[in-house]
Amino acid sequence: MAVPVEQENGTRVSKEFDAEVDAVLRAYKAVIDQAERQALDARTAAAAFTKGWDACRSGLVLPTLNKIVATLAEKQAVASVAALPNGVGLFLPYPARADVRGHGQPHVAITANHSTSRVEFKHLHGAGGSGNDGNYSIGEITPELIEKHVLVLVRDVYR
Repeated sequence: MAVPVEQENGTRVSKEFDAEVDAVLRAYKAVIDQAERQALDARTAAAAFTKGWDACRSGLVLPTLNKIVATLAEKQAVASVAALPNGVGLFLPYPARADVRGHGQPHVAITANHSTSRVEFKHLHGAGGSGNDGNYSIGEITPELIEKHVLVLVRDVYR
């Protein structure tokens, strides 16, 4: 038989009921605490990714793209670097197609995907072909990786 527990307001509940309510509320609080920790961890990771991407874009991606543009200019090939939403792109117009301008011209887009915390390389090239060349962690981004993706575009445009 359940033994009543005297409450402050004078009502009686059994020790079993009291213990079950305590267990349910402890479990609920643990779930809420875990959700709050996960949300904080997600915000911290997102902020770290944004900070890392900003440093990578300004300290590695842009200087590498600018060197590529300079190298192409030395070889009489026109290219330019432009800001894109969440990233940057290297644009390489078709040599005989001055009418194709802006984002319609062949380019490699290097952008941050904040949902996945990855850096995506996407291309638009020849005959309207486009695709996702790959996605990488910030630590995987190197000048050689950028050159590799741009070289695919150069080959396609100058075939």
